[in-house]
Amino acid sequence: TGKNKVQQEIPLPIGTNTLNISVIDVNGKMTRYEPKQFVFDSSIDSNKPQIEIVKGSGIGTIKMIVTDDKAIKSVTYQWSEDDVMTPEVPEGATSFELELAAKEGERTLTIIAIDTSDNEEKVTKTIKGSKKPELSVLKDGGYLIINATDDDKISKLEYDFNGQTNVIENIDQAQYEYRLELVSGENYVIVTATDIDGLTTQYKGKCNF
Repeated sequence: TGKNKVQQEIPLPIGTNTLNISVIDVNGKMTRYEPKQFVFDSSIDSNKPQIEIVKGSGIGTIKMIVTDDKAIKSVTYQWSEDDVMTPEVPEGATSFELELAAKEGERTLTIIAIDTSDNEEKVTKTIKGSKKPELSVLKDGGYLIINATDDDKISKLEYDFNGQTNVIENIDQAQYEYRLELVSGENYVIVTATDIDGLTTQYKGKCNF
């Protein structure tokens, strides 16, 4: 009511359809338009491919899933301003899956799928790729100071110190510090920090005390 422009989407039944339109303005004046016919042929494929982006099975990966009721002709993907990639789609395939390593940081992934009827679907999604934990091991007096940081939180710290191993689990902190008391002579240490996405960073070193 009171609009000077109206848009309405009407489902089109199979077969020949006649559309009659009458418009009444705010003053009650009616305008009838010439009937128009529309033919819907059910044999014509108008369904676009479906594209999903989900978490991949590998650490730091995502998976694209493309499906269609007809054969898929081509699939392309592009990370932000990188080159467009065109993976090979098996001939006649109505589904296609591909795992990708998520780019570090925040990147835009664009996927375009086209079926054999030339129906096209495009999906663009911002993907935040995980970064490996940052790990530093410093000598401070009679101690080694282990410092692990990660934007997505550290989940686990493992170390081998002079042949003695230990695992600290369920850390769930963006920054975690741990101290090891040095022994007289040469000290060896291997430290592995793991974040909640399963990404790891390892440090190996030795020092004298």
